Amino acid sequence: MALIALGLIWIKGQLEAERLYLAGGLAAAMYGAFFVAMLSRPIYGGVLYDENGYPPFRPPFGPAGWRWDVNVTVFTAMSAILLLGLAAI
Repeated sequence: MALIALGLIWIKGQLEAERLYLAGGLAAAMYGAFFVAMLSRPIYGGVLYDENGYPPFRPPFGPAGWRWDVNVTVFTAMSAILLLGLAAI
């Protein structure tokens, strides 16, 4: 997927803005799948951190019982950057 998105962005051709939107849509689908899995974790008994990995921390918002790992923080920041980039096209 990453190679396809890079090709859409960097290979010269027609419909440049449309190809950028398509590459952004591919990235949004990836980030969206992560957030769907994160929000649906009670259905399958998942957690937001690995007990044998980095220690989780309390997020700046949400219920007091939530604990995040670095992935949630990074995916949130990268999603915000993606939205800003798509708005700038």
